[in-house]
Amino acid sequence: MPSSKCNNRGKENLQPIYDALSAYIVSLGEDIEMVPKKAFVSAPRKKQSACLKPATKARFELELILKVQEAQGILEPITGTGAMCTHNIKLSSFGRISDQVKHWIKERMKMRADPGFARRAVQARAGINLRIQQQLKPNRYQ
Repeated sequence: MPSSKCNNRGKENLQPIYDALSAYIVSLGEDIEMVPKKAFVSAPRKKQSACLKPATKARFELELILKVQEAQGILEPITGTGAMCTHNIKLSSFGRISDQVKHWIKERMKMRADPGFARRAVQARAGINLRIQQQLKPNRYQ
């Protein structure tokens, strides 16, 4: 978790959650590092990708930037101005780190590794196939 200078007293029970999440995130690529900030730990891959933070004494939050993804299941939207991340996953115990949590982390890290991934994801979700669209356009120059 962030350095002991932060106000983390009483949140020691969240350490196993942090350890498991950070180990998983770092295992997804050599270019991912954990960067401690004042109130959270950042996990950038080229740019900001995820934030790990002890929200309360009983809850840990994993925040992700998933701009093209709608909130569903454990993935909750972050609303409000100035929010760096778009989605939030709340974890209250080590056992709550499910395959679904790991799936969302992996999706985010894939987006950062491949710059065209987000664009293709938007096109796929909207059902747009550019080749078909181009074939349907009338050729003005015939």
